[in-house]
Amino acid sequence: MESSDRLKHRSSSNKSPARDLSLPLASSEKKKRRGTSSAAGATLLLLVALASSAALGGGGVYYYLSNDSTAETQLSSLNSRLMALSEEKANLERKLQASTPAAAGNMPTTEAMQKRIDNLLKFKQKMKDNLQKWSKERLLAKYGPGPHYVVMEVAFDPSSNIYGDGPDTDHITIELASEEDMPHTVLWFLDQVDRRLYDGCSFHRNAGHVIQGGPAPNFLTPPNAGLVKHFKESGVESVLFQEYSEKHPHVKYTLGYAGRPGGPDFYISMQDNTRNHGPGGQGSYEDPTEADPCFAKVVQGFAVADRIHKSAVQEGSYKRMQHYVAIKTMRMISYDPAAEARAQ
Repeated sequence: MESSDRLKHRSSSNKSPARDLSLPLASSEKKKRRGTSSAAGATLLLLVALASSAALGGGGVYYYLSNDSTAETQLSSLNSRLMALSEEKANLERKLQASTPAAAGNMPTTEAMQKRIDNLLKFKQKMKDNLQKWSKERLLAKYGPGPHYVVMEVAFDPSSNIYGDGPDTDHITIELASEEDMPHTVLWFLDQVDRRLYDGCSFHRNAGHVIQGGPAPNFLTPPNAGLVKHFKESGVESVLFQEYSEKHPHVKYTLGYAGRPGGPDFYISMQDNTRNHGPGGQGSYEDPTEADPCFAKVVQGFAVADRIHKSAVQEGSYKRMQHYVAIKTMRMISYDPAAEARAQ
């Protein structure tokens, strides 16, 4: 562990919201690179976010720093290192099985390799824990306690095969997950909505099990809209880590972030996707044990989601829609489910 002079205080108050929202976890000063043991066969820069209870209570978070890296790149480095160590351990086990006792005595032990893997996993989990604490603090300060609701206005292309199923514009209302369970992902999504980044985007993919939306142009999009650019410049394009809670599984009509790291594309599940998009369901990614964040559920507009799900797709494996469904706007709203139920 590094000495105390490597600690730097990063305030998480509201005085600098733009800087806080992008959450750079590294110092502007150049830090000396610190590598891991050469026995591992590679060098890794580690960022370990360590927060004391006193610091959190005072609105601040302390971080171990190395170079000018964000939390996202540091977590990616940790994932890559964990994969490399796991493969190194597997190779060592194969060599030990094939070697003589004398030769095996000169090799590292699998127990030592596993200890290093366990230590990296602890560092990674500590980063995630502190990002959640920071996110909850920011979420409550900026948007207040939940539940939070967002309504999206969608528009159907008149030339599509589903235009006659209803009005040309319609609405889907979603309820965000609890700030206790999914603080980081909920904060990120609400910031995207608050900055109106999804205005002008589209539902562009109908994969059968999900309908996917994101920064893709549609029949209403003006030329040079810069949808992708706006997300990239926002500082909240993608979540910093794959947050997941078993209290919010990927059941039908829930919303999840697509990709690694998740966002800005999201999807609405049109079936129970807990197995496909929950922990271990996306084995092709860097960390096969992670899950897609499931951060919201539809509470009104189920028929609208079903209508989007009827969209015909183009040929090919991606399941791109023939006619994109426009996301005209997304806005936070006040919503009373009990009042809505009484009105119906």
